[in-house]
Amino acid sequence: MGDMKHILLATDGSTGARHAFHSAVALAVALKGRLTLLTVVEHSAISQEEQSEPHDLAGDCEEFRRQALEAGIRQVKVVVESGLAYSRILNAASRECADLIVIGARGLGGHDSPLGDTVTQVAKFATCPILIVR
Repeated sequence: MGDMKHILLATDGSTGARHAFHSAVALAVALKGRLTLLTVVEHSAISQEEQSEPHDLAGDCEEFRRQALEAGIRQVKVVVESGLAYSRILNAASRECADLIVIGARGLGGHDSPLGDTVTQVAKFATCPILIVR
């Protein structure tokens, strides 16, 4: 599997992403690696005013960054992008030379399948290992 020195965490603020965050931090600490926190804002047909609870994704990433630094990870980078989530995750993993993508099994989408659409696409097309966290 090689060295896993750079971990990319894809987060959307969901419960699954929070579980994935804890796994990513534990791995980064154990491997003395660095962590990139990526969130992708997908523009949907529903406006922010129509959503019941607008989510502060950048704020979540900053809180994750603070917690990761407190856990002892020396290099933590926050990246916020917009677009199609799985595509942005794959592009960021390549651009950032990530050794591992960590992602929650289910995101904020409301489907009943065991894996969300984004994680399915990331798993299908990723060129580096991925860890799917439940």
